[in-house]
Amino acid sequence: MFFYYITFFVILLKIEYFTYTMETMLSHILSFMLEYQKANNIEKQCITNTQYLYDCITKNYPNENVKAKAVICVPKPEDINNITCIVHMVITVNGEICEPSYEVYCIENIYYFDTIETLNSVFTNITYDRFTCVCSKFNEFLEMAEQINNSGLLICDKSFYESQAEYVNHRYFQ
Repeated sequence: MFFYYITFFVILLKIEYFTYTMETMLSHILSFMLEYQKANNIEKQCITNTQYLYDCITKNYPNENVKAKAVICVPKPEDINNITCIVHMVITVNGEICEPSYEVYCIENIYYFDTIETLNSVFTNITYDRFTCVCSKFNEFLEMAEQINNSGLLICDKSFYESQAEYVNHRYFQ
């Protein structure tokens, strides 16, 4: 069923909105995705969000430099000794991060780290237990990002993927 939504979206976009640039399409899709996630209190769906956005871009603009990317997000800490690390997945388009998840998008002053080394050089006081946990989860996300980038299909929640796709399609073409 979700292939129907992708195919439907791709066909309509190429026929009816042929003159849209990739940036314009991306802006609209991201806006509608975030709107849907906010309205439905969607959390912990960054992999499905990344897969959906990756699918939309690569099906409509196959020559663009689009990648799923594992990152570690750190909201600017009030106390440098008490930081929060969020292992997360995003899309990069021509090297720029596109945040597909409302849950992280709405956090103010967030830093994105794409390597453990960079994180550790900025925040040197991470405890060994926390560091080990972050490393382990980050390695899992690196593998999942690689799967998406190699045309794999990683949808953690198929019904969420389909309902978000339906919402975005409806909003995009209304």
